[in-house]
This record gives sequence, structure tokens and C-alpha cells, in this order.
Amino acid sequence: MAYSTDDKRLEGYLRASALVPDGSPLNDVLDAFFEHTPVGLELPLFSFIYYVSAWLTQEDVGIMVGGKKIPPALWIVLLARSGGFKSFSSDIIKRNAPVQSNLDGFESEAKMIDLMADNRREEDDNGNPVIPQRHRWVCDEFAQTLKKIETEGGPLAGCKKYLLLALKEKHGDDMTIRDVVMGMSGYKVTASEARALWQIAFGSKPPAPRK
Repeated sequence: MAYSTDDKRLEGYLRASALVPDGSPLNDVLDAFFEHTPVGLELPLFSFIYYVSAWLTQEDVGIMVGGKKIPPALWIVLLARSGGFKSFSSDIIKRNAPVQSNLDGFESEAKMIDLMADNRREEDDNGNPVIPQRHRWVCDEFAQTLKKIETEGGPLAGCKKYLLLALKEKHGDDMTIRDVVMGMSGYKVTASEARALWQIAFGSKPPAPRK
């Protein structure tokens, strides 16, 4: 995705610019990357969209669809060959973003639980009220991390259940607690244990099972 020829970079710039209004912050980002870096524009484009999504989700902004509020919670995976400026692009956007990732760098299930619990705190260390944080995850080398999560008995294997619960939270009307439990391949987890895990991860009770 880090284009090596001027023709392909121009083609990518024109294609990306056509998606955004003139004078918008995203348009300014694309202009800056095109004029001052050799980076393919898809990388800063989707990095910017991620941080906007994270900020809107944290601010509880959404759209009403069928009487239900839908937040702009996105799962974005950027693919590029080694040396393709993925981290470079993301770091530049990150430095100027109004919110930051608060669920990265964990190398064990226990650390992931600690990060989740810390995000859901309602008071700081001095007892002052704080706004609980939505979980925002930026993961470098995602394919390697996913492999660790899928490796039974590995240090990140236990994280799978929390990611499934995140899917459950997003698709609450379409997935039951039982669906989440059944998706926990390799884990003997009861429905009551799944509800307890939900409480730890999201700081709220799960929706009642559908009859």
C-alpha cells in the first residue's frame, strides 16, 4: 500500500480525496501526507477514521436505526507489506487525536483484564468521579497477536472470550449469551460464568436472554 511510483500515488490520492469534502480535517490530512511523505493515502485515511470513530464512541454519539442507537464502533485492519509505513502513518495521526488507545500492549489475559477494569473505573485514586472509558484497541502486528490468541494454552489464549464478549455487546440483539459460550472454542464456560466475564469486561449486566 506504500506506493513506489508517482502515478500510483496520484491515483490513490485522487481516489481517497473523492471520499471527503474540501476543507475538512480529513482532507487536510490527505493533502499533508501526499505533499510531504511517500505514503499511500489509504493508510492515513483509515487511521484517521479509526480515531474519529473512537472519539465519537467515547462521546456516546450514534445514529438511531429502527429505534436503536448505533455507535460508530469499527474494527479496522490495515494490511501493508513490511516497511509500508503502517506504524509511521498511525503514529502521526495518533499524536493529534483527541483520544488514545487504552487497550494495547497486553501480553497476557491477566493484563487485559487489568486494562479493561481500569477503563471502567468511575473514580480516580483520590475518589474523584471520572467518566468510564470505552475500550479502544490499537494492535501492531495484528496477525501475530491473533495467532497467539488462537493458540490453545498460549499466554493470550484466554483473551478470546473477551473479544467474543465484545462481539456480543455489539450484536446484542442477534447473539445470546449461549452463542458467546458456544463460540469459546476450547473453553468450558457456563452461561453464568459468561455473564460474570461480561460484568468484568463492560462494567454492566448483560442483556436478559431472549425467550
